[in-house]
Amino acid sequence: MKRVFIVHGWDFNPEVNWYPWLKKELEKKGFKVIVPEMPNTSEPKINAWVSYLKKVVGKLDEETYFIGHSIGCQTIMRFLEKENYKGKIGKVIFVAGWFKLDNLENDEVKEIANPWTNTQINFNKVKQKLSSLIVFLSSNEPYGFVDYNARTFREKIGAKVIIENNKGHFTEDDGVKEVPEILKEIQDKTKVNCIIVHGSNPSKKSAMQGKPENMRHWKPWLKKNLKKFGIETSNQLYPEDWLPNYEKWKNVFEKNIINNNTTLVGHSAGTAFILRWLSENKRKVDKVILIAPSVIKSGKYFERSKLKDFSYDSSLKKYFNKLVIFYSDDDDEHIIKSAKKVHKILGGKLINLKERGHFTLDDMGTEKFPELLKEILKISK
Repeated sequence: MKRVFIVHGWDFNPEVNWYPWLKKELEKKGFKVIVPEMPNTSEPKINAWVSYLKKVVGKLDEETYFIGHSIGCQTIMRFLEKENYKGKIGKVIFVAGWFKLDNLENDEVKEIANPWTNTQINFNKVKQKLSSLIVFLSSNEPYGFVDYNARTFREKIGAKVIIENNKGHFTEDDGVKEVPEILKEIQDKTKVNCIIVHGSNPSKKSAMQGKPENMRHWKPWLKKNLKKFGIETSNQLYPEDWLPNYEKWKNVFEKNIINNNTTLVGHSAGTAFILRWLSENKRKVDKVILIAPSVIKSGKYFERSKLKDFSYDSSLKKYFNKLVIFYSDDDDEHIIKSAKKVHKILGGKLINLKERGHFTLDDMGTEKFPELLKEILKISK
């Protein structure tokens, strides 16, 4: 279940402003909504607020969402900065967030604000955990620095910044009891995405001849056609594909958004990478599609490449919703055995396409792979 944490602002509590309205509306949509009452709200301290939020949130995952208001935005960023989480969380929405403040009431208030405005945030550590950040600011923000705060959110964290007209600090005193713009943004359907992991070349020489491996065979055609259906597709080139190194490939792979709306498509050695990554990281995706799976060791994988040095069992099934395996009856024997072995252990749909070889351009005689496109779209809708 998707969890949404709404972190209120300085000198506020969960029962004021637009927090109760948003909580009710999100619960109607099936979200679990938590609005913690932050400690000593009239004199907020970084360590106390971040520690309390950590206690409330527990374990992060791709179904964890955050909405922050004012100092709540700072709290969320400082919390994410400290968390040792390698994945991407769900959407984050900030309202009236700031890095600098003006027009503070007195010296006592300035003293409370000082640690928040002067203690540096490691933006890279925050950004690494974000799949999406949307920031709402107001044109007549009473605490000023609208342009500076907007620019910092954009440049340092890659946020989408929306400046609303005359919303003040988005409080009841500003006449703001509902913020439907937040509801719209967080309800927007999480985009379905696809990640293609290509196979391995037999040698460095063959890898360097012609197009790079990610631009060969059916991969560019698939990406182009998935785009027509609004599915963002990653078709990156993985390093030194003639001698796959799992850790190097992992570094590239994990730059993608990977969540329960993701389709993983692996070709040949790419299938071994996907199964190994799922078995080691235990992150759930929507579907896994394996083409000419090369999981059983042969040739260079006995000594020169450790890509296939892993094991898996039926427990791996809990980390995907659907599994489809394509193989051809005229492929190499160890590929056919791999396909049947994966199917025996993990189940799923096993599809034998006649005379497709290893699903390369030379074997198929075409860059088109409509059967694969159909399986992705059929499940994604």
